[in-house]
Order: sequence, then structure tokens, then C-alpha cells
Amino acid sequence: MEGKENRTSLKGEETVRKDHPRIVLRGKLDTFGAQTMLLQREAAQAGEAQLAQALGEIAALCGRLMRAEVLDEPLGAWKLFGLTPAQLRERSHHTQAYYGVGFLQMDAEMEPFLLKLNLLRAQSRELEIAAVAVLDEGQTTLLEAYNRLSSAIYILMCQRAGEK
Repeated sequence: MEGKENRTSLKGEETVRKDHPRIVLRGKLDTFGAQTMLLQREAAQAGEAQLAQALGEIAALCGRLMRAEVLDEPLGAWKLFGLTPAQLRERSHHTQAYYGVGFLQMDAEMEPFLLKLNLLRAQSRELEIAAVAVLDEGQTTLLEAYNRLSSAIYILMCQRAGEK
């Protein structure tokens, strides 16, 4: 492996440079999943069981996304919080009707969980961009899942803001 420190396995015996777009996607997915689990643990420790459960669902979807990408297999049907991808989109676009809050204007004075969810949402957007760079248009289920991660987190934010 001498002289190969800038390479890693893509699939089977195939190696690529570590800056290959698929490796970048995997790294961003790893980071996003790790951040999700950290926030999940923090929520659980703070007695925020509903938030912890929702974040656990997102972390589990991250695992499914990684498996589908690495093994080049279909993601299959999925839901978050009991909602289909179409329902997630609908609710994230009509937060006033569903959660009693309009567009969230973020502010540093907001409660910490809202701020941390917003950071996670921003990371999900970066993850989606990395996915769009490597997935072809025929992989609609995967592309939709990456897209809906930010919708799901925004829903959590709006639910929380609507409760306060």
C-alpha cells in the first residue's frame, strides 16, 4: 500500500482518490449521522424523548442511505415520523397550517435545541449537494431521501417553535 495513502476503496477491489465525489458523499453522510446521534443523545439526556426518537429515525435513515450507496442497491420505501416523503415536503412547505409557525427567522437568542437543529439542517443541505453531484437522475428514491432530510429537520424545528 506504499504510496497509496491518497486512495481508498470505492467498491470491492476498486480504489479511487480520497477526494472522489462518492467518498466525499460518504464522509459528509458519516459526519451528518454522527452529529445527528450526538444531538439525539443530548436530547435524551435532557428528557426530550420525542426529539430523541425523531433524531434516532433520521440516524437510522442515514444508515440505510450509506448501505444503499456503498452496495449500489435500492433504498426502498421509507418514512420519517410516520410521514412519507411527499408528506414531509407538504408539511415543511406549509408550516403555518401544520405547526402554527411561518418561516423561521433564526436568531442567536433562540433556545439551544432549535439552534442545533438548524445547524443539522444546514449540514443536511451540504450532504444533499454532495449526493446530487454523484447520483444520477435515475436514482430518484435516493435523491428524494437526501432532499427530505432537511425537510424533516425543519419540521422538527417548526414543531418545537410552535410549542414555545
